[in-house]
Amino acid sequence: MKKKTHICFILLMTFISFTRTLSAQEASSSPDNFSLPDLIAALEENSGEYRRNEAQALIGLDDYLISRANLQPVVSGRLPLSYSRQAEENYTAGIGSETSDGFSGGPVLSVSQLLPTAGVLTAGLAESLSGERILALEPVVIQVPTDLAYSNTFRITAGLTQPLYFGNAYQAAKKIVEETYSGNRAAVLDSRNELILKALGDYYGIQQTGFNLDLIRSRLENDQETYKRVEREFQLGLWTKSVLYQSLSARLKSETDLLEAEQQLESSRGLFASTYGLNIPPNQSFTVAPFPREPLSLPEILPRILAWNPRSVQLKSGVGIQQASIITWRKDQAPVLSVEGS
Repeated sequence: MKKKTHICFILLMTFISFTRTLSAQEASSSPDNFSLPDLIAALEENSGEYRRNEAQALIGLDDYLISRANLQPVVSGRLPLSYSRQAEENYTAGIGSETSDGFSGGPVLSVSQLLPTAGVLTAGLAESLSGERILALEPVVIQVPTDLAYSNTFRITAGLTQPLYFGNAYQAAKKIVEETYSGNRAAVLDSRNELILKALGDYYGIQQTGFNLDLIRSRLENDQETYKRVEREFQLGLWTKSVLYQSLSARLKSETDLLEAEQQLESSRGLFASTYGLNIPPNQSFTVAPFPREPLSLPEILPRILAWNPRSVQLKSGVGIQQASIITWRKDQAPVLSVEGS
């Protein structure tokens, strides 16, 4: 009998241990337990404003690539082709009728390059080939040859447009492109940080609302005890009706504040869940764990702020753009020398 009881006890403890293990696994995999990377991932997935900000980053990259391409050689080409067929009757010349076939075409290639002197060098290569074949029908007096007659033209052109200003305008143009891209990236990063801080503010706002709710509950308990005490002492003649009504009013106000706080907390939880896809349990709160980082001293923090802080990068990029724009403005105001040849 004792052996059966012992076996039943072991089985019961094993079942309880297994149930607790499953509960712990479910709690650890629940979306309610989240860290800062989890919050950022939820923001990326569920926030339309966050995705719109990331789209601005892609637009900035496309603008940067287009601006960089303007500093590279621009090659263009075309291949025009044409064909014509003509029939003619000319009995006065001794020909009853004739048919002529004609064609023309040739590749055209041009290159344009912005020079380090801020000038623009252009070059072109063109070839034109044309031919004509005449076929006489019903000859009367003159026999017209039907061989193909053709001509070939080859042409090379070159041109230079050079501002009479050599104040490193080419490097200024490159600097404007690079600094504009750097400033756009910093603006996107700054907006991203603001969205993350807003998400954290929403989360800790819920925590503060829950803390205020606990304070109101404690105040309500005190007001209820106070009202009961004053009511008993009023029946003994120790207090007037005015004091009794004041304690009743305080208790009713605490009850009203409790209902408002509960509604506010519930709506805040619902809004947070719909915005970020993360649930906060009604009776439990979790602390958002920050990224692991090493402690830094002030001399180590300042260089990082100046180098990586988005606001600092934007200010630095703005200064670089203004400096380069002054050089570009001087170049645009200078006389221009144009030379062409073929």
